[in-house]
Amino acid sequence: FNTGNLLLSAGLIAGLGMAVAVIYALSLGAIQSFKCFAESRSVHLRLGARILNANKTMAALQVIAIAMTFFCLALVQTLRDDLLVSWQASIPEDAPNYFAINLYADELNDFGKALEQYQVSNSPLYPIVRGRLTGINGEPVRTAVTKESQAGRAASRDLSLTWSDELPLDNELTAGVWHDELDMELAGASVSVSVESKLAESMGITVGDQLEFVIASETLAATVTSLRSVNWQSFTPNFYMMFDQAALSNFPATYISSFHLNQQQRQHVPDLVDQFPSATFFDVDFLLKRIQGIVVQVSFAIESILYFALASSLVVFVAIEMILHHSRLYTAALCKAMGARVALVQRVYRVQFYLIGLLAGVLAYGLNLVVSFLLSIYVLESEFVFNPKTLALCLLLAPGLVYLAGQVSIQRTRSVPAKTLLSES
Repeated sequence: FNTGNLLLSAGLIAGLGMAVAVIYALSLGAIQSFKCFAESRSVHLRLGARILNANKTMAALQVIAIAMTFFCLALVQTLRDDLLVSWQASIPEDAPNYFAINLYADELNDFGKALEQYQVSNSPLYPIVRGRLTGINGEPVRTAVTKESQAGRAASRDLSLTWSDELPLDNELTAGVWHDELDMELAGASVSVSVESKLAESMGITVGDQLEFVIASETLAATVTSLRSVNWQSFTPNFYMMFDQAALSNFPATYISSFHLNQQQRQHVPDLVDQFPSATFFDVDFLLKRIQGIVVQVSFAIESILYFALASSLVVFVAIEMILHHSRLYTAALCKAMGARVALVQRVYRVQFYLIGLLAGVLAYGLNLVVSFLLSIYVLESEFVFNPKTLALCLLLAPGLVYLAGQVSIQRTRSVPAKTLLSES
């Protein structure tokens, strides 16, 4: 429960249990289907399918151990190689890659002239006033939301409040009207505020609700006049709360803006820093590369642990094979006693090992597809990318490793006479 969130931990455990149950059920179904399929095929396929079906519970446990390990490996590889890369690729080439914060009102004209001189276009300059949301319709906000939710995190810290006469280009109204249309729509409202829609949903805020803010030791009451969706991936300044200009104009404010610099224009950054010493300039590209480097290092550490888990799953496979040792010896002895050649006995066992490995690989890859698709669409909000490496990992490496591990476990059935095998079994 190191997540610090009981609900998240319970969800992870439930999801893991559901995945194990699904793999177990699909394994049993696949083994039964293979038995029906093999009835009209060659002798070694029929014998392999029947023997596998006779020990289907143990075989399903082997599939679970191997499939879950390969699923984790494939998911880590997908997250590292595909989802983050596709998310970064979805960012337009001319998206802002620098942020300037802590600009003061008397610097705005000079800042605009400096960017114009360097032929740099910037997003609108937004004022920032620090304030805290304290009440919703007269009720303290802390009693209306849970601490772990997005709303709780927003309520437990100061927010960056701003004002704007125009709706930002990457924002879209989902309810209500913007500030400049309020004269006819909402008469008598002295202060209006627009709230980001997802935050409003988590807090239960709707158009017409009354919000209370504490700003510089003063209390400000505002009426929610609109809700809006925000594109947080636009790399332009975005805000949870946007007021009409008259509401915050009397409070001290600093300004924020973002802009795009190409390689040639980056040489002007030191000049901007010297010209505006109070401002802070953030290089977004640098931060993204650092984050990507951290992700690679963390994923490499996780992969290293998972390779040990893979070795453990193969040990589990061999351990179950040792449990079935006497049964396999007896089967091999009977086949030999009835005149079957050693090659036939070996093919029977190879069918079983390859089927277990292939089934584990297919289930691991299918589970990886489902989870990575959900993560790409609903978490990273990017397009799903097909990864041939995870396909090779699950459908080639998994059957191959299981096949090799299985061959090791049946070494003695090759050359030992049937009489000896029967006496041992």
